[in-house]
Amino acid sequence: MKYIRIILATLAAFAAGAVHGQTIDPRQNYVVLSSGGLALDNQEALESGARLFISAHDAARESQVWQLRPCGEGCYQLFSPLTERALDNAGEGAVECPVIQWDADLKNPNQQWRLTPQEDGSYTLTSVATGYNLGYPEAGLVGEPLFQLAPDASKASQRWRLVPTKLKVTAEAMRRTSTREWENERIYAIGKEPGRAWFTPYADVEEMHRSESYLRPWSVDSTSRRMPLDGMWSFHWAKRPEERPADFYRPAFDVSAWERIRVPSSWELLGYGTPIYTNITYPFRNNPPFIQAQRRYTVNDEPNAVGSYRRDFTLPEQWRGERIFIHFDGVYSAMYLWINGKKVGYSQGANNDARFDITKYVHPGKNSVSVEVYRWSDGSYLEDQDMFRLSGIHRDVYLVATPKVQLRDMYLTSSLNDRFDHATLNVKSKIRNHTGKNAPASVRVSVLDASGKQLAQFTTPETKVAPSQEIAVEGVAEIPSPALWSAETPNLYTVNLELLDGKGNVTEATSQKYGFRKIEIRDNKVYINGKLTLFKGANRHDTHPKYGKAIPVESMIEDILLFKRHNLNTVRTSHYPNDPRMYALYDYYGLYVMDEADQECHGNH
Repeated sequence: MKYIRIILATLAAFAAGAVHGQTIDPRQNYVVLSSGGLALDNQEALESGARLFISAHDAARESQVWQLRPCGEGCYQLFSPLTERALDNAGEGAVECPVIQWDADLKNPNQQWRLTPQEDGSYTLTSVATGYNLGYPEAGLVGEPLFQLAPDASKASQRWRLVPTKLKVTAEAMRRTSTREWENERIYAIGKEPGRAWFTPYADVEEMHRSESYLRPWSVDSTSRRMPLDGMWSFHWAKRPEERPADFYRPAFDVSAWERIRVPSSWELLGYGTPIYTNITYPFRNNPPFIQAQRRYTVNDEPNAVGSYRRDFTLPEQWRGERIFIHFDGVYSAMYLWINGKKVGYSQGANNDARFDITKYVHPGKNSVSVEVYRWSDGSYLEDQDMFRLSGIHRDVYLVATPKVQLRDMYLTSSLNDRFDHATLNVKSKIRNHTGKNAPASVRVSVLDASGKQLAQFTTPETKVAPSQEIAVEGVAEIPSPALWSAETPNLYTVNLELLDGKGNVTEATSQKYGFRKIEIRDNKVYINGKLTLFKGANRHDTHPKYGKAIPVESMIEDILLFKRHNLNTVRTSHYPNDPRMYALYDYYGLYVMDEADQECHGNH
């Protein structure tokens, strides 16, 4: 009996390191392959919590290399020598859920996997914590995430092969700090003005009535208060920040030999760098907030391309003494701004406008504007949409002049009575004083119907705005028997706003188109203007086969007419705010809008 016990103990000890005839060597590196030959892959994501996937097997890919570390009889921890993290069932308990990588801990049952041999030489890997098996969706497609699944050893999607590899792996420690704004998630704006509604400024109502943009807000034109900076700029493209001309913004820097690029545009479609199409997988190493090259990816050669833009402009003489702002309606992905060699600020948020007060940086006559654009930033982790990834100044750039006491923002809301035969329009306006003394101001609001007939008018009480302060003023207009707005009947009214000084003089004017409608949810159904409404729509990207994300207005209209001709009434702005002109077109042609913020942390869900 003594000898039998010794033999059994020896066999048990051997079984702890050998399963079904395959010796598991904790010093050996392995590739873990699915029944279809796809490899367990962390895709070089270094951080804890990163998802794991099945990828096409690549013998040179370090992210597909694993070590099996004993952590109990027949149990192993799957450890990545590249990231120094372990396969973890995410601690969700006995439910089907994605698996992740986490800080390695041999005593953590969430990282302990029992290897059970199968008759075909493969194994099931069963979580000690839950009894669920490591697997993937039945399709077994490249790029699918790994899950812990209810155990069923008969399914090929839960069987794995362990293949030794001689590939040596060097661990890569995570970078912990960065001195660059575009790698700091706490910084997304420097010197940038607060957001506001999109509108075109005019000197007065007379100028506004002469402007094409008054009738068609998507037809943005020049006014005495707005100067477009679209057109040809001097341009330099570099594959990585280290190769950029770091002092190109200095007035003495000679850009005469530089190439020229159209603004707005997507620089990849003009021959600079590589367009990248991806969905869930980040086009750079998944190590937020840093931007690092992903080996064997396009960005290994173009880790973070930088576009340097520069042009001159002449400040109109009549703008002397005004407040001067520069607007960028959209820049992928982060940008720095200089005026006449002086640093003004920084912005990220590729599909939101960036507005800077440049009054103290400009002077009468000739001025220069310099913009440095980074393809990727920490904000790119939130801009991980299913689309072509393109770069550059992709929307309009323009200057705006306002009086020192300016109409900075506006907010229009309305209500309808139960019979839908009377509307109340509320107009909230924000007035900002850039002078050093109290400034009396008020806002006159006029409401016109489609024929131009004035239906209502009010003026807010005169208010003194303190120096360097902003106030909000409000007023209401009553509109009897309004023509209601819907996708089928897109009736729009014109709301004119005039900023008045203490003497009643108009110092600034602008306009908005507005539709009266009432939206209700009753019994989980949507009613618009009292009528049950079914939404029939489609997703739409701001994209064009030739121009990328710099969409011509004609293409915008073509897209909307395509919706209308196919009896669609809803558009989803997947997956970010559209060009601001699109919203004026949606209102005009009649489309319900499911608007989206530019936030999709897709690669990390």
